[in-house]
Amino acid sequence: MYSDRVSGTWAPGSNTRFHPARTIRWRELTGLQHLADGAMCSCYTAHLAGHGTVVVKKPSRRSNETLEEIERELDIEKAYLASLQHPNIVRLIGSGRRGIKNNFQPFLVLEYLSGNTLANLISKRRRGEFEIPHFVLDGKKNYIPWAQAMGWAQDMASALHYMHHEASPGYMYICRDLKPDNIGFAADGTLKMFDMGLAKRVARKSGTNQRYTMTSRCGTLRYMPPEAFLGCSYNEKVDVYAWSHVVAEMLSLDVPYEHMGTHEFRATVALGRRRPNVERRWPRSIQRLLRRCWDRDPAVRPSFGEILEAGVLEQAAGPQQSWFHHFSLRRPSSATATRDEATAVANADQNLTERASRGRIATIDLSGDPNHRSPAPQPEGASVAPVVTVGDSEEEDAAGVGTRPNSTPARLIRLGPWALPVCFFGGGARA
Repeated sequence: MYSDRVSGTWAPGSNTRFHPARTIRWRELTGLQHLADGAMCSCYTAHLAGHGTVVVKKPSRRSNETLEEIERELDIEKAYLASLQHPNIVRLIGSGRRGIKNNFQPFLVLEYLSGNTLANLISKRRRGEFEIPHFVLDGKKNYIPWAQAMGWAQDMASALHYMHHEASPGYMYICRDLKPDNIGFAADGTLKMFDMGLAKRVARKSGTNQRYTMTSRCGTLRYMPPEAFLGCSYNEKVDVYAWSHVVAEMLSLDVPYEHMGTHEFRATVALGRRRPNVERRWPRSIQRLLRRCWDRDPAVRPSFGEILEAGVLEQAAGPQQSWFHHFSLRRPSSATATRDEATAVANADQNLTERASRGRIATIDLSGDPNHRSPAPQPEGASVAPVVTVGDSEEEDAAGVGTRPNSTPARLIRLGPWALPVCFFGGGARA
């Protein structure tokens, strides 16, 4: 699996073949429509015969940079994208120059990503604008499904490992501007990294933690590691630091260091120990990995090869690691009911009945549920599914089994075809 993940020709469910970029004439591009403006370039959608909709990137008239500087940046990005052929990196289709007489401006033609950017997806999830595939008990956020988030984290790690170690023998490409705004999705949902305008190609030095003298404060502040912000030499581990912040943002939907100014960032992040919040509901292996990846010392941060080879992301993306783990909304199945579960329900019914009779637990009339079958007498108006408890160890949690004899049971109260978990604590019920 590891070799498949980092291979430059790997693609989920397909045999990806990359075609070399070609020279494109401006008149071949039809139906140009403005898409977005960047610091130096503007992007347009257009139609190109044989490719359908594409993106055209050309110098912006609003840029403060000189045309010569923009052309140099586009030439660098063109050379980099032509060398980077990975299923999770946007593909360069071709390039050309447009203009009359001696006034020619370069342009790039790139693969069109019809899906959203990761930044827009996170923002919409945070505002609750997307359909909710997984119910969240706090009612405040529509979290990205865990397995999907881990799959995207793997895709980013695979692409960055390729850039650091496989794209060019003897050299490495350092992205230096990894952030949700520069991550998009193709029509089939494949994650794609784009905008390599700040990428840097450097000759690889001997030793795993050798640093290079490069432009300081390159990239976006909230994803920038301390060594780059403070003007120190750095290496490819700046991408590991940025990756960890993007992953944390995907999992929590919280923008790191939001509304923080440069002076506060310097004091609390670059010179301090402030980092994104690590939530207790995340698997411990993910918590440890993220803390290593954003460590102040680049030597402590793992390489992407180590991350992929360890299999932490694949393990965390397993079927039992759903959002809130045992607190996710899940469809009940009678086939999963076991004798032990039925016994646990029967043993807990006495306590449940007493609490309901005292008004400590709100009852819901679900008597019309055709799928309901109760292994023991239930409180009036309620039906329950098997008890689910939390394991004492990471291994038990990962296996989805609960062996703690004195743990508080989590009941799944059926709502039609769904089962809503409700945990009972000493003071009453909490959902």
